[in-house]
Amino acid sequence: MGERVVVTIQHPAHVHFFRNAIAELEGRGYDIRVFVREKDVACELLEHYGI
Repeated sequence: MGERVVVTIQHPAHVHFFRNAIAELEGRGYDIRVFVREKDVACELLEHYGI
């Protein structure tokens, strides 16, 4: 198992900020856990990007 990384999304803009980093780290074998605050459209954006 790779290293573990936790990402917290507390605002919809954080989805856009972190999505490429999440994809890059996953591609390198990191175990990514994303926690989201249900605010505005943050959850919908995560679903849209497959996160």
